[in-house]
Amino acid sequence: MLTKDISEKQFEEDAMEIYEAFKEKEGSEHIATPLSICAVLKLAAKSENVLEIGAGIGTLSYAILAHSRAALTTYEDNFFCIEQLKKNLQMFDGRFKLLTSYMQMPSSRHFDLVIVDGANGQNHDGGYKRFIHDLFSGVYPKIVYIEGVRRPQRRMIRETLRGRYALWVKKILYRGEYKGGTLYYCYRAPWIIREIKNGWNEIREHPRLEKYFSKIKPPKALPLLSDRR
Repeated sequence: MLTKDISEKQFEEDAMEIYEAFKEKEGSEHIATPLSICAVLKLAAKSENVLEIGAGIGTLSYAILAHSRAALTTYEDNFFCIEQLKKNLQMFDGRFKLLTSYMQMPSSRHFDLVIVDGANGQNHDGGYKRFIHDLFSGVYPKIVYIEGVRRPQRRMIRETLRGRYALWVKKILYRGEYKGGTLYYCYRAPWIIREIKNGWNEIREHPRLEKYFSKIKPPKALPLLSDRR
């Protein structure tokens, strides 16, 4: 976790620098956008333990390791991506754990941040159809960031976490429009576990939840990139 304050402009500049570097690398056709990189930089700066699902060639992995002190566990099962990932992260050897099979579960169960950028079980995305369900049945996240739209994963995460968490949902906006990227802030308390029956919608429907969230003041939508080009 970084203790120093970082300005909005610095986050943006760092995100663009990472994007420009990785877009020139082999296998960069599907790397994260500057918007997503900036979001991850902000989240990782306040995290100590991060889980990444679908590392690809390492764009977001690099952002986490280069700009935070967080411990990183990351999944990637594609042989080409694994080779590129190791090459692109060689300067961080010993600072991250790479899981090359989605049949493995992470050794830790508690994460400040979980990033979902793959593992829907379809071609070129890794994992298997029920992986997200199996994983989130056994881990305890504080924040989940879903890179891109990924509707199947969003739905499965909500279904899996319901009953254990109240989820405060925020979409990442650029110039007022949704361009992909969703944040789930996961709140947990004994009475929430007892009373939540219908998942994330209950936040706006349950009077006690309304009162609870009004006290803890969940974060507003993050202003991740300005309208400047």
